Amino acid sequence: AECSSSFNDSFQCACGANQGNLSDALPYFKRSLKIREDALGMEHPDVEASLNNLAAIMQEQGLWNEVVLLLKRQLVVMESTIGTDSPKMHAVYCKLATVLVDLGEFKEARAMLKKVLKLTEHTQAVESDQALPVREALVSLLTSQGWLEDAEHTVRHWYNKDRSKYDETHVIVLKDMTLLAGLLHKTGKKEEAHRVLQKAMQRTKLSLGPAHPLVAEHLNSLGEWKLGEGKLQDAETMFLRALSINEAALGHEHPAVANTLKSLCSVLTLQAREDEALPLLQRCLTIQERTLGEDHPDIADFRKHVHNRLAHMRVQSSDHDSHSHLDAPV
Repeated sequence: AECSSSFNDSFQCACGANQGNLSDALPYFKRSLKIREDALGMEHPDVEASLNNLAAIMQEQGLWNEVVLLLKRQLVVMESTIGTDSPKMHAVYCKLATVLVDLGEFKEARAMLKKVLKLTEHTQAVESDQALPVREALVSLLTSQGWLEDAEHTVRHWYNKDRSKYDETHVIVLKDMTLLAGLLHKTGKKEEAHRVLQKAMQRTKLSLGPAHPLVAEHLNSLGEWKLGEGKLQDAETMFLRALSINEAALGHEHPAVANTLKSLCSVLTLQAREDEALPLLQRCLTIQERTLGEDHPDIADFRKHVHNRLAHMRVQSSDHDSHSHLDAPV
């Protein structure tokens, strides 16, 4: 009876989720978890799967504190069932760190990312690119909190260690150079930053080809630097080239495309080309809603910003039409 009930609950969960009725599906996910815990024990792989599913549903609804508790429980179960060497467990650590950042728990997120980095390096998972997203997330977190010296020291450590293990054209070394260049620029070491980034771009083109997403990442960095120097035309050229590469390599709805669109909008806005900027900004919002979810904390603020700019442009357009009508010859 319990197995049958669990199957029916899983079926109801799937139906509710597929139809977009997340609030209706939530009780079924909770009930399915409880049945599995009672029937199989707290540390069974099926319990871990239920915790993962329930966390995903709660994340879609923006129930972030509950998500943190579920992910922490999931990690406990995974440690006893599949061990800390599993890339799947590393992915859950990263997901938890991301949620902690959204909740403003930066120190705990930082500790979480550093822990998973040690795990990935211990298991040599870096060779299969498991550590690269974690590294980027850690550097982003350190930078956002103003811990620039810590970030630079950390990246230089990775760079020196990786150069002793890999060829200088290996993607891991190239990513180290990209991260280092960004940090150097933020700390005012702009000449060194340009040298490192140009060298990374040359090596990337030779080893991975001129249309690789990493080349687009380099172009985005150069574009941001040109934007900061007030060289708007140069910045626009860089962003357009990066956008073309990312759309071709990753698809038109990839988060990297959204990031480049946002940067391009900044350039167009500074050139008083609002009519060109706003459609791109709306496209950026659509991509982020699909990738992050419409209830994500960052989406609400961004959506409000886009809607305010649209309203402002309509008012300006209306005022312009009124003046044009008044100025017209009788």
